Amino acid sequence: MALLGKRPIYSVIEYTGSQNVFIWRHPDTNFNTKSQLVVREPQEAFFYNNGIAEGPLRAGRYTLDTQNIPFLRGLIGLATGGNTPFQCEVYYINKTVSMGISWGTETSIEVIDPVYGILCGLRSYGDYSLRVAEGKKLLLKLAGHVHSYTQSDITTYFSDQTTMIIRESIAKAVKDENECVIEINTRLSSISKRIKDMLSPIFAEYGLELMHFAVSNIAVDGVQDLLGQIKHLKIKELQHSVEMRMRKEQGLMENELLWDRGRVEAAINDAKDITEVERIVGEIGLSLSKHPGVTGFGIPFSATGGGGLLNQNTIQVDSPAAKTEDIVGKLLDSAAQRRQEASQKDQALNEAEMKRNKCYEELKVLKKALDDGLITNEIYKERSSRVLDKLAEV
Repeated sequence: MALLGKRPIYSVIEYTGSQNVFIWRHPDTNFNTKSQLVVREPQEAFFYNNGIAEGPLRAGRYTLDTQNIPFLRGLIGLATGGNTPFQCEVYYINKTVSMGISWGTETSIEVIDPVYGILCGLRSYGDYSLRVAEGKKLLLKLAGHVHSYTQSDITTYFSDQTTMIIRESIAKAVKDENECVIEINTRLSSISKRIKDMLSPIFAEYGLELMHFAVSNIAVDGVQDLLGQIKHLKIKELQHSVEMRMRKEQGLMENELLWDRGRVEAAINDAKDITEVERIVGEIGLSLSKHPGVTGFGIPFSATGGGGLLNQNTIQVDSPAAKTEDIVGKLLDSAAQRRQEASQKDQALNEAEMKRNKCYEELKVLKKALDDGLITNEIYKERSSRVLDKLAEV
């Protein structure tokens, strides 16, 4: 460093400080055309005078004369050659990716849980990474204000905008996903991407590129109280659901009973017809024994005038060779078949009734176990649902 009067003339200009600095201005402005400018990777250097920035000068070593740096002639009016002193600001831009910049919401983000309608408070935190994409744009936006811009300065400068967008994005995500806030952490990737897409244009206006943005966690204020409220609402919802299903099943059962009653009445009528068949058999046998060889007569199955099988068919006897035992056999077979059908219907009805009663008993046992605290709400919901499904199949 040389001296011009009482002012130092820097022979070597360089920056060797922290990598957390985005912009650094050399502390002095007195140089000459023999001064050396050193730029290291991944730095850029700019000359700034009267609101005009020239550069960038990338990694290398430069002598500050107009032959090596032609724009100095126009920027500060240097003549070619000689050892001329001049005044100018020199800025260094650090293009290293600045990683792990932390952020967090200082106050709660109030949202309404879309599933249960409960007012909740959310807090969130994470980190992001920046790098200087356009050094000149950043310099023109911020130069002249301070000696340097560190990572902390940049965070503070953009804090109002980033906080607003983060809060709005998280609140909107809760609403759009339409899920309980307890499950919001399953959407961290999509929320992070949404916020990054919204913040990127803001940083780009200053020549900065948002390389990475992450929401690490979204915490619910008073989560235990919230879980208690949700549990209470779920129990009420489940009880209502079970009650409605039981009412539905009860309605189906009553309809089945009415239907079964009709079937029973029909079976009674059929039984009356079967009894009548047995009476007719005797009469036919007596008639044929008195009139052997009779031809062309029919035996009507309508003796009782009821609504069963007997008023729907007629046995026609056209052959003189028809034997009494053949006709009687047909009638008896028909009666036996009807008895068998009636017995099968009764058996099916009894089995269905037994299955329904068993399901009702299981539901009562499960409900009592839940009320006594012997099983959890989840177990009650799962097992009662199985029982109701079996009841629906009966």
